[in-house]
Parts: sequence; structure tokens; C-alpha cells
Amino acid sequence: MKELALEDIQFHSLSIVDKNGRLFWLNGKLYRAISHENSALYSQLFKEGIVEELVTKGLLVDTTMTDWCVDNYELVLHHRAIPFISYPYEWCDLMFKDATLFHIEFLIELEKYSLTTTDANSLNILFDGSKPVFIDFCSITQSDEKPLWPGRTYEKFKFLFLKPLEIMTKKQADLARTLIRDSYYVSTSKLEQQHQIFDFNKKHNLNTARLKRSAFQLIRQKTPSLIRPFFKKAFLTAQKSQAPLQSASRRSFLLELQEKVSQMKLPENSIQVTDCFDKSTTSLTDKRTWTAQQIEVDRVFATYHPKTLLDTDSNQGWYAQCAALNGSKVVAFDDDENRVRNLYTQAQQNNLYIVPLLIDLTSPHFNLCNDFFVSIDERLCCEMVMCLNITQHLLLKRRLTLEKFLSRLSALSNRWVLLEFIPPADLRNFIPSHNLSALEAWERGHCYKYETFLSVLSKFFVDVTNLATYEGGRKLLLCKKNDSH
Repeated sequence: MKELALEDIQFHSLSIVDKNGRLFWLNGKLYRAISHENSALYSQLFKEGIVEELVTKGLLVDTTMTDWCVDNYELVLHHRAIPFISYPYEWCDLMFKDATLFHIEFLIELEKYSLTTTDANSLNILFDGSKPVFIDFCSITQSDEKPLWPGRTYEKFKFLFLKPLEIMTKKQADLARTLIRDSYYVSTSKLEQQHQIFDFNKKHNLNTARLKRSAFQLIRQKTPSLIRPFFKKAFLTAQKSQAPLQSASRRSFLLELQEKVSQMKLPENSIQVTDCFDKSTTSLTDKRTWTAQQIEVDRVFATYHPKTLLDTDSNQGWYAQCAALNGSKVVAFDDDENRVRNLYTQAQQNNLYIVPLLIDLTSPHFNLCNDFFVSIDERLCCEMVMCLNITQHLLLKRRLTLEKFLSRLSALSNRWVLLEFIPPADLRNFIPSHNLSALEAWERGHCYKYETFLSVLSKFFVDVTNLATYEGGRKLLLCKKNDSH
């Protein structure tokens, strides 16, 4: 067995908590060092073909054994790196529900081999395109026959999956995501207090409980003393039968839980084309119906073949899908729940590698980074970044300066940024009438000319090429970040 030198590897910055193993990078590939206590179990899972079965079924990230060891770790595994690291508070409600059902499905499959997980953390799931996959290999453990889930794992599942999903069904997805984001910092008791505040059924449940107690007391008073014990036993049995998820086995418990989640109904999608700056509903296959902009952008995708692409304002998702059809792996940002959900559904139906996320690039807190979360410009950095609505971002959202906004785009790209310059004269035809005041205020405070635009771009990019001019003098600009490729 080959022993790796510590100076040759780079431990993952967030892999510091799990005592069972640590993630590290070596030559651009992702590995996991397994502790002595777990090496025998995991070696056996490979020997019996269980890991291969989980990977084949699309439940577990591709994982293989190596013949390496490192430091005090006896076993080293190789994982396929997922291109885009997203967090649950960035998923739309439909993605979150799919992730919840996926986690339960994974547990049901593990139960076949007398296995379970020690953890029920939503961070253990990533979206590989539009498909969820489990990534926390070290949370797999042998199951105990007594508890349905070891320790307080079900409590964690309830607060990181079930409770947020219940809030989403009440058309409060933004609130649910806020609670999800903060849930990784606080104790279970604190989570309980937070969710009690937002328990939409609390009043109804309290009233129902009072009525049941009153009815029981009244019936008890009228019941002869000799048969009261039998009545009490029957009442308690009925109460138990109405309690949720009272299962005799772990498998039946998980199946009941799966059914409960499946029955949760999310709000209907109410996307409106008029809500989008990109109002295109053009066919992706019939190029005769394409606009000049669509033809030119498609030509860029076909010419430069970016392996990964970030669409910073996906709207209807036409360009994200166009990039995916050209072979790119795509991550797409939008700040509208319905549009993200719509793109997620289309990516699933057409088997396109797109990860649509609820991220507003102009938000002052869009790049959350701490001991729990990796920064966006590290985990979602792409070969090409596309921002065809740059002027809308500057004018209608946070009124950022051009320089500040371009610095964010540059940080997310390691090769190219594709931009559109819209001449001032054309902006008034493009900007909605109710936002004209924002346009006028912005024009007074900025010298918005093409030459100025290029001057600011030169601070971040070594080369700016005008690929095409179309529709009222608009210009499609390809900005090259450096000469290292």
C-alpha cells in the first residue's frame, strides 16, 4: 500500500468536523481518507458490491477504492467531484422536495443491507445537474435494530427537511430558506422554538386537542366506574393509531415518511412571461425563429465550447438550455421562485445538465462565506460567465456601479465573460415604463457611453472583443480574463 505524503495533499477547507474521515485534493481530484475505526466496514461494503450498487442506481456519488493510505488513515477513497456545489437555501421549493424524497429513498435502499446514516443533514445532498446525489460517504453506518434512526437523527431530519418543506407548502419558500440557512448554526432546541413561531397549524391543533380532552372528560363522567379502565385503554389505543409514523420497523417507518412527503402539495407555478426581461419562448431547435441575439450567442457556445457556464440571470432559461444543448454544464441564477422551478422542470424533462439556483447576484449578502459554507466564487466559478442583462442589474435592482458589478462577474469566471452593451437610446425602449425614473437617475450620475463601458472592462479583462452588433446598436462583447488558457 502506497503512503501519501501530507505535503502533497490539500485537505478540504470545510472537512474538519467528521471524525470518521477527511476530504482532500490531490492533482485536481477529490479523495476521502477513512479513519481506522471505519476502514473495515467500508472495505467490506466495496467487497460485497454494495457501494457499486448504490452508485449504479444514482444514489451515491461515484466512489472507488485506492491502494493508498495517508497519515493515520488506513483507507483512501476516490470520489467523482460534482461540478457545482449548491446549498439547500439556494434551491427552489420543488428541488427541495425532490431532495427530501431522495434522502428517504437512499435510506430505504440502505435498509436492504442493514445500513443507515448517522446524519440527516441536507448538506449531504448535491444536485448533479437536475438529479440529487448523496455525497457524505462517512455518514453511512450499520443500523441498530432498536431505534428507527440512531440518536437524534430524526429530529435533525425534521428541522432540516420536513419543517422547511411544510412552510414551503404555505407559499413561504423565502422564509423556509432563511430558516434553513440559519439552522446549521443553532441547537435543536433553538430550532424547535423558531419553528413553533411559524407553525401554521398550531392554533388548529390546540383547538382540536382541547375538544378531544373535553369530550373524553365528559364521556368519562358518564361511564360506569367498572368499565372506565376498558374505555381508557380503548381511547389511548385510538390516540396511538392516529399518531403519525408509529411504525414497528425502520422500513415501514421510512415508507410512511415517504408517503407523507409525497402528499405535500407545493404552490402551483405561476410564471408570467411579462415578468421577465427575456420574454423569449422561441423554439430551441427551430433556428429560423431565432432573434439575431440568439443566433450570435449560440455561435459563441458552438465556437468556444465552455465546459462550464454560469448564466447570471436566466429568466426564461432559453440561453441556459441552449448552452447545455451545446455540451456545457450549466449553473443558472435567478431571483424568482417560479422561473427557477420552471427551468429545473425543463432540465429534468430534456435531460439537460443545468443546476438552477435562487441567487441574486446584486444582493449585498449573495456571497455567504464562513466555517460552514464555501464562497460562491469558489464553488460556482465557471469557464464562461454570461450576463446579457447587465444594464437591468445596474439600474433596476441595487443600482450598483459598473465597476462593482464587473468585479463580481470577474470573480465568478476563470476564462471568459459574455456581456451585452445596450446603447442609451435603446434603453428607454427596453426598460419598463415604471422603471424610467431609475433610468433617469442613473443617467444623471453616470457617463454611460460605449467608450466608458470599455474603459471599465479593461480593468478586469485583458481583451474585449465585439463579436456582433444587432437590434438598435446593441453589442455582444466577449471579455477574456487572462492569457493562461
